[in-house]
Amino acid sequence: MFADDLLFTVGGLLQWHTRGRLYFETGPGFAFDGGSDFFWRVGAGYELTPVGLTITPKAYLDFVSGETVLGYGVSLGRKY
Repeated sequence: MFADDLLFTVGGLLQWHTRGRLYFETGPGFAFDGGSDFFWRVGAGYELTPVGLTITPKAYLDFVSGETVLGYGVSLGRKY
């Protein structure tokens, strides 16, 4: 996360992969920044597969302490 304060998140997500490359995920987690906050994440991603690699842009919503936080990211991986 890019912010002035350091923040760690830990969670367990369930993912549902469609027949294509799209997937949806949801699950609980905790955010730690001196204290701890419970949150629930709902997100989606799309897996791009160039030769030998996986690139997955994703977006998600975190519902934490009565607020909704929009997040996004990219996962990189290698296919065997």
